[in-house]
Amino acid sequence: MKKTKLLALCAVLAALSSVFLILGSLVDTLTFAVAALAALPVLLLLAEFGVPPALGCFLSAGVLSLILAPAKGAALAFFCFFGAYPFFKRIAEKLPRLPCVLLKCGVSAAALLFYGAVSLFLLSAELPDRLALWLTVFLLLAALAFFLYDRALSLFLRFYAARFRPRVLKFLKK
Repeated sequence: MKKTKLLALCAVLAALSSVFLILGSLVDTLTFAVAALAALPVLLLLAEFGVPPALGCFLSAGVLSLILAPAKGAALAFFCFFGAYPFFKRIAEKLPRLPCVLLKCGVSAAALLFYGAVSLFLLSAELPDRLALWLTVFLLLAALAFFLYDRALSLFLRFYAARFRPRVLKFLKK
């Protein structure tokens, strides 16, 4: 594929991710859902073309969303975890099963704590009265959610490879 065509594809997919994040910032309950959805173009670029185009898409979508989004929660979640997770997933899945799962759990917990700390400082979030209890419950539920997210990304890649990859590659070769 020509570099100009690849650059245009990356720009369009970065704009798509940014649009998801900006529109999702208008509804507070969609913060994590749109951040996860915005990571799909990054995942597709990573699967098809490797790290440099996917990294460009991730960084440009993240920076644009942080600048342009009226509420920064979704953009921050994308930038802290959801957008970067496909890169980490690619590296972690080369490990044996148990270290892979433990590493994914550790990274998701660290990303959540980082997201929480950044949210406290940037978004002026308030601390609940029983912080330790809420943090424990939140981390357990978030670990379950990220396990489901990881599984959904794997299933999405299989579905894409089986159904759409031949069509996309045929279209891109024109």
